[in-house]
Amino acid sequence: MKFDIATVSRSLSAAAGILITVLYLGLGWYQAHHVAQTDYTVTTDKKVGNLRIALIGDSHLGSTFDADGFAKHLKTIEKAKPICSSLPVTLWTSAPLRRK
Repeated sequence: MKFDIATVSRSLSAAAGILITVLYLGLGWYQAHHVAQTDYTVTTDKKVGNLRIALIGDSHLGSTFDADGFAKHLKTIEKAKPICSSLPVTLWTSAPLRRK
């Protein structure tokens, strides 16, 4: 079996592409299944006192965790004692949009 530069180069390129794809998808899976909390501090000259708000974003309910998993995350948020919570959502549908 002969190995020439072109064959080796193509094989290495294919292997690198597969490795990068597997690493990228693995990182995406990990981030989808491990919730991260990010804290922000906003300051203003207005007299609003200490204001704590919880924003729950990109939950992907049903694809990354179920209702019980979501309830577990809500209990964690409740421990922070926010004065209000917000759940911005993007609605996805598998049906194509049709104009009438």
